[in-house]
Amino acid sequence: MPRLKPAPVDEPARLTPDQRRVYDAMMQGPRGRVMGPFPYLLRSPELCDAIQRIGAFVRFDSKLSGRLGELTIIVTARYWDCHYEWSVHAPLARKEGVPEGVIDTIRSGKRPDGDADAALIHDITHMLYDNHAIDEATYAKGHARFGEEGMLELVVMIGYYALLAQVFAAFEVLPAAGAERLPAA
Repeated sequence: MPRLKPAPVDEPARLTPDQRRVYDAMMQGPRGRVMGPFPYLLRSPELCDAIQRIGAFVRFDSKLSGRLGELTIIVTARYWDCHYEWSVHAPLARKEGVPEGVIDTIRSGKRPDGDADAALIHDITHMLYDNHAIDEATYAKGHARFGEEGMLELVVMIGYYALLAQVFAAFEVLPAAGAERLPAA
């Protein structure tokens, strides 16, 4: 059971005016629903609004939205052992054309060597998490592949999904029963 009670998004009339403003913005935005971390984050409406706006950009409007974004999200989910992110984004990665073998490799915690984009995203993500920096050679590869704006968006996406993974972990939010989960690390 989560440590933090979610806002009653299934009964919008029970939301406070500030919660309802953020709820309505999310319902009208690219998500079209309020799920995942957002019912919990709505306990602080202004924080939720700031986080959801960044998330809407990195997920739906970034140069890396789609296949590259979903790769970034599942690499982050695996790194942080975030079952909830994995349960939502592994199926989306499949829909975006990420091969099952790449998803399986990431699920196992290994570097996906057979896919250049997945390997590069893995390397950048792990360098940031493990070393708090990206070495020159890897940065040059990322810059050549994604460009300056793409690298900036990639780094923000990595940080954004790490933030959500930490929210899920701190407040013990798990995916629904029967949802796809990660194996033990």
